[in-house]
Amino acid sequence: MSAMAYGIVNANGSKRNGQGFSSSKVDKGHYVINFSPSFSEAPAVVATIVDEGYTWNVAVQAITQENCRIEVGNVKRGDGLDDMPFSFIAVG
Repeated sequence: MSAMAYGIVNANGSKRNGQGFSSSKVDKGHYVINFSPSFSEAPAVVATIVDEGYTWNVAVQAITQENCRIEVGNVKRGDGLDDMPFSFIAVG
């Protein structure tokens, strides 16, 4: 049986809903998702933007058994990362 964590993270880094994780914003457009409990191996993680906007991007980075980092930005504005709610699922 696979373990799973999933949910929605608000732009300020707080957990909107879901289970198996806690979240925080560490800098503009930078978030950390901590898995609870940790996975036995690094899970597969997929994330997407919650609100409409075709110019927003989300990237999953540095996946470990305990956590992963998420970066969110707006490519049209061209000024780097920015705060935006996103959803994710982690399965391992």
